[in-house]
Amino acid sequence: MNSEYAVYVVDGKIRAVCHYMCKPSTCRCKSGELAASGVQPIALDTDVVNELVTSLAAAEETSSLTAYRADFAIIKMTTSEDNTDEDEAWVTGLVEVNDGYVAGRYEDMPVPDYTDMMLSRFAALQATRHT
Repeated sequence: MNSEYAVYVVDGKIRAVCHYMCKPSTCRCKSGELAASGVQPIALDTDVVNELVTSLAAAEETSSLTAYRADFAIIKMTTSEDNTDEDEAWVTGLVEVNDGYVAGRYEDMPVPDYTDMMLSRFAALQATRHT
């Protein structure tokens, strides 16, 4: 795994994408200077992220999940049977989905958007309780 991103979603819309982990030991620049300086060495695949957000918004099972943080990792995958380095690719994979009322706030998440996330999720939980 190279790095991780937190994707904050409120009412089906992505509000922020925060890069929060890139270890010098796994940084693709090998020496770690990119990770140490805060440069994001490998970009998140936004198509993968958007597909998840769309799927969660459309699914009946998750219709009440109005606000959440989805954590994605950039993972090295081997595409050949003999596991050679030249057949490796970096892919975006979902690690976990955190309910909005317990999801922590990373520095890059604007406070107003974080507040919206908390309020949206608590309102959904309150509505569920009364039905």
